[in-house]
Amino acid sequence: MKRAIRVVEQLKGPVVPVNTCFGDDDSLNVGAMRRYVNWLCEQNIPVILLTYGSSEFCSLTDEEIWQLTAELAEL
Repeated sequence: MKRAIRVVEQLKGPVVPVNTCFGDDDSLNVGAMRRYVNWLCEQNIPVILLTYGSSEFCSLTDEEIWQLTAELAEL
């Protein structure tokens, strides 16, 4: 329970969802997303969500979702 309380306490401030970026050929543009997430970090955004709701995850394969999550988690 204490861990859950700590997590909720850290979810304060602006929460910014990350939209999925695609290239001209409709392929996943991980580089553009990395640049955007880096910019959000530079702006001191405390919570960045890579979520199904506001992204285009329904357009991605499971493999692309795993790749994207791993790439952005490294930042």
